[in-house]
Amino acid sequence: MQIFPDAFHPIIGSIGAAFCGAVIWIADAAKDVPPEAQGWIQLGGTIGLICCLSYACKTLWSELQTSRKETASLNQLMRDDWKQQNEKLISALDKLDPDSK
Repeated sequence: MQIFPDAFHPIIGSIGAAFCGAVIWIADAAKDVPPEAQGWIQLGGTIGLICCLSYACKTLWSELQTSRKETASLNQLMRDDWKQQNEKLISALDKLDPDSK
């Protein structure tokens, strides 16, 4: 079962990256956080930021590739349909004027 549609995955990754960026900023701005804890918070926030941005980029790229494939498939279907219509039109015109060949 899919909780979110595929289009929301890049947004979720971006929101996660923003949250991790806020955690890093808060760790820098807070005065009463011990230096050891501040370092671990920054490390965790940085790892989370990289992972979330990577996830957002990967899912966005995947969605773009899927969209391109669907568009190419639809374009091919349209070209095939136009070709069939042109062939039917030519055969109908040939029936009307058989001496044109």
